[in-house]
Amino acid sequence: MGAYFGYSLTTADIDGDGLDDVVIGAPLYSPANAKDMSYEKGRIYMAYQTREHRFIIKNDDHIDGLKSKARFGMSLASLSDINKDGFDDIAVGAPYDGDKGLGAVYIYLGSRKGLQPKHSQVIYAEAINDPGLKTFGFSLSGGLDLDNNQYPDLLVGAYASDRAIFLRARPVVNVTASLSLAKQSVGLEDKDCSLTDGSRVPCLTIKLCLKYDGLGVENQLDFVYETKLDAASRRAPRIFFLHKERENEEKIRVQLNKSFNYCTTPQSDPAPFTDFPDAFNEQIHENEVMPYSHVVGQEVLGYIRAAQQQDNAQGLTVVSQFYQDSIDAFTPIVPWLFAELDKITISPLQHAVTTVIVAQFYNFAYMCERLTELRAVKPLSVTGNEHNLINRLKTLETRVVAAVENSKGKGLAHGNSVWAAYLDKINAFLNAEFPKLNQAIGNLPSAALREKTIQQLIIDLTHLVQMPFML
Repeated sequence: MGAYFGYSLTTADIDGDGLDDVVIGAPLYSPANAKDMSYEKGRIYMAYQTREHRFIIKNDDHIDGLKSKARFGMSLASLSDINKDGFDDIAVGAPYDGDKGLGAVYIYLGSRKGLQPKHSQVIYAEAINDPGLKTFGFSLSGGLDLDNNQYPDLLVGAYASDRAIFLRARPVVNVTASLSLAKQSVGLEDKDCSLTDGSRVPCLTIKLCLKYDGLGVENQLDFVYETKLDAASRRAPRIFFLHKERENEEKIRVQLNKSFNYCTTPQSDPAPFTDFPDAFNEQIHENEVMPYSHVVGQEVLGYIRAAQQQDNAQGLTVVSQFYQDSIDAFTPIVPWLFAELDKITISPLQHAVTTVIVAQFYNFAYMCERLTELRAVKPLSVTGNEHNLINRLKTLETRVVAAVENSKGKGLAHGNSVWAAYLDKINAFLNAEFPKLNQAIGNLPSAALREKTIQQLIIDLTHLVQMPFML
């Protein structure tokens, strides 16, 4: 009611189908029952032409103004194709928009699906550098290239200021960038490069290419680009530039010629790798770590392997293996897992690689994903019989306590006081909570629910064994 539907009109092929569409302004449109008491925000409607040359407005074919009393849609103008993407674009005037109500012009781009609902640009009266300017956007005229730069320009009227503002469209620079790797896998034992101190390190060559083009753009432009290695890592970078040791970022200024493909090949080096220390003295059995087939058939004691990592975008693969040094010492795996794997997993620039570690851990397998969570993957020899699962849980309880007892007083890295606190926490949990949980599990209504609960309890015990790392 009273929206002034049809106060302004313009035609443009905003969906690129070769048929002109109609954009209709309703500058006095007010949202019904607005909680903020706003009114006369304004609205524009898009009527798309069909192959039968009929114009259809669907329920969602409209865009609303953003500010009360702005009168968005008071004026409309076709800009032709302002960004040279094959779709016509439009300008919408809102002569009372802005913080001071001096007016604004909104630019909307066309697309295959029609007018994009989000404006690409807003030009406020305050940006024109004319102190007396007001009612900016009361009238519009566009679609003509007035400065002969191959892009259509826009004239904006401001009747209350007796002004007409000429806005020039600037050429659009289209930049393409590509990144490729000289090899698809990184062997940490293949130390083909040298640091300044003479130490040999593994490395890989990255090829980075830039190219720009565009209608009416200068034949030569200056660019500043920034390269950041291992950008997805939240920890210390695991890879750095060989020519800038210990640095994983660099900013470079380069002058490019139009349509010329500029390429550079900086070398990068994974962070130094140290040997993995003692692991668990448990044996991984052939049929107990599925579906992780890369460890099946290995004759190992406490064998741990960083799984082959396949990056989704670039196909970079990193392989590493660890073996325990002794079958007598008990050293928690978790602190070393976070410390060492963070150094050896290599991610090509912005692409994240998921790290999966599979290991034998007191009768069940576990994995660490993206170095942020540790959880049970598959309890070993699960038969579906909840009685057997409870027995396995009791065995786990006994072995955890025995391992902690054996480790006390051996002068391990975390210190005796930490191990004493660790033992107290383990015993407190097992003595106080396990009998209650065991009884509660037995009262659950179904075997499936009991099995699921027990498996979760095993996971919780796994987290408990991480206690030295968290203390």
